[in-house]
Amino acid sequence: MKHKIHFMKWFVWGCAAVFYLYEYFLRVAPSVMVDDLMKSFGVNAAAIGVLSAFYFYAYSPMQIPVGMLMDRYGARRLLTFSTFICGVGSLFFCFAPMILVADFGRLLIGMGSAFAFVGIVYVSSTWFPPSQLALLVGLGNSFGMIGAIGGQDLLSFLVDSIGWRLSMFILGGFGFILALIIYIGMKREPKGKKKKLPEAKNFKEVLTNLKFIAANRNSWINGILSLMFYATMSAFAGLWAVPFITKTYAVSKELAALAVSMNFFGWLLGGPLIGFYSDKIHSRRTFLFGAALLSLIALSLIIYMPPMPMALLFILFFLIGIFSSAQLLTFSISIEINPDNARGSAAAFTNFLVSAGGIFMAPLIGYLIDALSSGEMVDGVPVYTTTDFRYGLIVLPISLIITMILCFFLNETPYAKQPQVKAK
Repeated sequence: MKHKIHFMKWFVWGCAAVFYLYEYFLRVAPSVMVDDLMKSFGVNAAAIGVLSAFYFYAYSPMQIPVGMLMDRYGARRLLTFSTFICGVGSLFFCFAPMILVADFGRLLIGMGSAFAFVGIVYVSSTWFPPSQLALLVGLGNSFGMIGAIGGQDLLSFLVDSIGWRLSMFILGGFGFILALIIYIGMKREPKGKKKKLPEAKNFKEVLTNLKFIAANRNSWINGILSLMFYATMSAFAGLWAVPFITKTYAVSKELAALAVSMNFFGWLLGGPLIGFYSDKIHSRRTFLFGAALLSLIALSLIIYMPPMPMALLFILFFLIGIFSSAQLLTFSISIEINPDNARGSAAAFTNFLVSAGGIFMAPLIGYLIDALSSGEMVDGVPVYTTTDFRYGLIVLPISLIITMILCFFLNETPYAKQPQVKAK
């Protein structure tokens, strides 16, 4: 019986982790299609920034209801539905005759993807002991980084080999298969646990929990800190780094994508390691401040230093990935500073604020790049200089500085040790 329960909890966790891998593959997909999309739809960098951000237009506002639904209904049905929606969105993107239809496809992908990270945090906190939470969230994030690496390297190869439309068609089909596996194989709750974690009994209790979370000052500080820290992943590595490296270093898109993918390798390694050691020393804030400072140094070198040897560029992207993976600690903090029966809503609240940054960060960089551009066009594709990119990317070092400042105002005291004050 114990063996069966042990297998099942890892199978359930694995289903959630593979879905997170899949949605991250879809999330970063436009980064290796920038020129192809501009040429296919006849648009500029600002429009591509908006196209990428359409993912977050659905992803961000969906976070609060996702957390509430997860606390009420568990993971199985929700992850089945959301994976299916990702597949549908991929097909809309694939067959889009104009940019507006592609925008709608990205919107559907964002809607389905909204359940992925909250799902893995929920499964980790429900099926496993609290002492493993940060480690399991870090491991789950590693699956997402594998998806991001595939979205940079494998997808770049596929796009060059068979085109971006057929590549998206294949991704859509994978989503339907994964949805079926989750529906058939995933269980909702851990049976046989000695102590079952509390679960919201109805939506009234869920709303009460959400009200408590929103009234908690540290929930906001933690969420905004997480938002600012994540910008290097969502806006830079997720979209603008490949065209920036291609232009600045005069290298192929494939080599630029390989360099940027080192960022995701860093996240893959850093997430579990930082989670493990922060669980051991029972401190998250120290890691967050130090990692933000080191990320700022490495990112500034990439953006503003003269072109460096490609080997050094690879190393810097890898280091940024390790350092910025400390952002995952904010999700452990969000669960620890709020009640147990609000774990889904607490993680979703933080993810809502993080994804809100994706709504404006990528388009803001795109608009700033366009603002300085000469407007030159080659074969229907706008031409941008390294200076144009550097001007737009200035928002990233600023966001990391804000991250470090917020660390001084964050109280990571666990909920059980806080003075118990009810939300009004």
